[in-house]
Amino acid sequence: MPQWLPGTGPIGLTLGASGLYAALVTTCGAFLVLLGTNGRTGPKYPIIRPALNIMKPNYGRLEGEAFFFSINHPPNSPRGRSDYLTLFDWIDGLERYGYNFLERAENMLNFVWDVTLNGQTEEQIRAWLQNNPPPEPGSLRAHNEAVKWEAISPDLKANNVKTGYDMGQAFIMGAARRPAAWFGGGGKAYQNEAESMDQVPIKDLGKRQKYCKAVATKLCRFVIDQAVLAGRLSEEKAAEGFEITLPEISRKDHVKLVNGVPQLATALSLMTGEGWLSDETATRIIAFVVSQLGFEIDAEVELDRAADRPKEGEEDYDDIINQD
Repeated sequence: MPQWLPGTGPIGLTLGASGLYAALVTTCGAFLVLLGTNGRTGPKYPIIRPALNIMKPNYGRLEGEAFFFSINHPPNSPRGRSDYLTLFDWIDGLERYGYNFLERAENMLNFVWDVTLNGQTEEQIRAWLQNNPPPEPGSLRAHNEAVKWEAISPDLKANNVKTGYDMGQAFIMGAARRPAAWFGGGGKAYQNEAESMDQVPIKDLGKRQKYCKAVATKLCRFVIDQAVLAGRLSEEKAAEGFEITLPEISRKDHVKLVNGVPQLATALSLMTGEGWLSDETATRIIAFVVSQLGFEIDAEVELDRAADRPKEGEEDYDDIINQD
């Protein structure tokens, strides 16, 4: 469970764009102090943690007014830092790059009519422009061979913009240890590569999932402790505890596993029939393969049930008696 580790002094922590800042200070305990934009001291909230006074009835239960969680922090810096701290400049640059492209895209949709009037003087051209406004969509226009209409739009080389954006995105995702296929990019070739890649991103997410589970555990524990202290929940019920179950983060291909089970069963049946493998080992192999699908099989129980079944050609007289 994440715990607050005391630092050596006040530590600033940005809360948001509202201009508020938080500082962690250590007096007789751990507190979260809000500071205003003009340096004024705001309210001080005790951080939720187990009560340490053995003489009070709330001893050992979570108490306080503010939750505080942090990641990637050494013991002397409880503030922690983001996973993407080293990529902030790249992420910001890529965002501005894409925004600038959207502005360019608006200009790419604009066009002008370029009209060539052969043999016309400047006065004649001005008179022609007054009598011939830009045509509306779906309208009709007619002219002779002396007039040439052409729609001109800016050529801003949009393909080069896409290449630059893909390069920046690939760098950020690579530095963050995330495959491009997770973001729907790269096409089928990258998807095939992602299917054959190792479990490194999966393990990374699994570690962070454990931390999120610890955070949720502390939140639930605080709710239960406060319910006990308020008399809304008995200590016996609270002692029963709770369990937080999260889905497994895995890239297992269940289709391939399911298709491989019949082939494995045929091979194990052949090996046990020839005496190359014991029934116990074969059952354990099947139980292990099925466990990869998320369903647990107790090999010992299945072996006991198989031993109780009548052999081929024999009759179960207990069932016959019960039927009568």
